[in-house]
Amino acid sequence: MAKQAGGEKKLPDVPFKLDGAEMVCRTPKNAQLAYLMAAASSNRSEADQVAVLDFFEQTLDPKSLAVFRKRVRPPRTASTSPTPW
Repeated sequence: MAKQAGGEKKLPDVPFKLDGAEMVCRTPKNAQLAYLMAAASSNRSEADQVAVLDFFEQTLDPKSLAVFRKRVRPPRTASTSPTPW
């Protein structure tokens, strides 16, 4: 394991596949992980659960983030405006 600036152990990045695409999730900070756990609770509102998407926005490497955004973006139709991504 690598060490962080404060000398504490840092967990490694986590590679995974999504629909055959190689993805990498960087090690989350403790606060990000706590936020994810709270937001993913089954008794949270849909608005609170959006934080799960925010977690991936913050922890995926740039190439993986592009794949993730493409995957979660709603399909474009004539009645929908472009997303800000």
